Amino acid sequence: MCLFFGIAVLLHVKRHSSGRPLFRGRANGTYYGEDFIEPAETGTPSDLIPVKVAITIAGDTITFDYTGTARQVRGGINCPFSVTCNSTWFTVKAITDPAIPINQGCYRPVKIVAPKGGILNCTFPASVVSGNTETSPRVIGMLLTALAQAIPDRVIAQSYDSACSAIISGPDLDAARRRAMRRASAAFMDVHAGGMGARPTQDGVNGIRVYVGDTGSQSVEQTEQAFPLVIEEWSLVADTGGTGEWRGGNTARRIYRVGYDEATLSIACERGRVAPAGLFGGGGGSLFTASVHSPDGTTRAVPAKGSSEIVHAGDRVVVQPAGSGGYGDPHRRDPERVRADVLDGYVSREVARALYGVALTDDLAVDAGTTATLRRTAAV
Repeated sequence: MCLFFGIAVLLHVKRHSSGRPLFRGRANGTYYGEDFIEPAETGTPSDLIPVKVAITIAGDTITFDYTGTARQVRGGINCPFSVTCNSTWFTVKAITDPAIPINQGCYRPVKIVAPKGGILNCTFPASVVSGNTETSPRVIGMLLTALAQAIPDRVIAQSYDSACSAIISGPDLDAARRRAMRRASAAFMDVHAGGMGARPTQDGVNGIRVYVGDTGSQSVEQTEQAFPLVIEEWSLVADTGGTGEWRGGNTARRIYRVGYDEATLSIACERGRVAPAGLFGGGGGSLFTASVHSPDGTTRAVPAKGSSEIVHAGDRVVVQPAGSGGYGDPHRRDPERVRADVLDGYVSREVARALYGVALTDDLAVDAGTTATLRRTAAV
């Protein structure tokens, strides 16, 4: 049940009540999508792993053909066929009617083709640990973008598409906590909330988990009680959601102050290189970033995947998932909505002026004359 729990809320898809198949008569054809998964081993940008799909809608049936997708790779980002099926079925349910109870009739019209030995239909001994948490949501994002060509009113712009897991583990030197927790070492794991893409008639959602999975971020209080960590910041980050008539959701940033004498930091996330894209003129969202800041003033970046970092007491670990894409031309956004975004801290005044074409006065009212000039000039 948890698998589909958030679909209706996230996508706000209306029930299809005409009594006929959703696609019949308006979307027959083949629609193509392509994206790039980031490798689990560090390397150059040429290491990006292509994922492709051809979606054919024909009357009452829909076929997803993943031919052309990369072969399985080293590192745990491969998907068993069951995970690929799950991502595909999730997408179909989201764009049709999320309220339909799961039954065999949901699957019968859907055909899935994924060549054996590929990243989306891997074979033993392929590593798959992040296939479910990272590759699966990236596949869903690719499918929604491809389907935007057919049903633009039922999809969203790209999201941060990741569980964005971080693990900090090491010996716990606090004797009282060791006794209370009945352990010698403390392995802390957290998932991080990013941006959800903008919708056809609404903004995206700030700081939320998207698609498969229903695990939320660890609470500040529980974390600080059970682990040698202090969460110094948990905040939304302005301008990380893409611009658009409907704004992409901003991501959330967490900063941990390390209390371990020494610990290992491992991160598995997506979109460190490939930013979430907007739709129909909407701007793209920000990339994933992570870093370790030491008391001596040095800072080192942490890649999205493929790295284990040693951290020490006093280090600060910053984890910021990707943002999300916007939907539609940002110059069509209501200036009062842009003003509200600035007041809420979602959009900076600089971005409001430069990308939305909305000028604000010193007391943060909309300067209608300057705004009209900015937008008229941008349209030329």
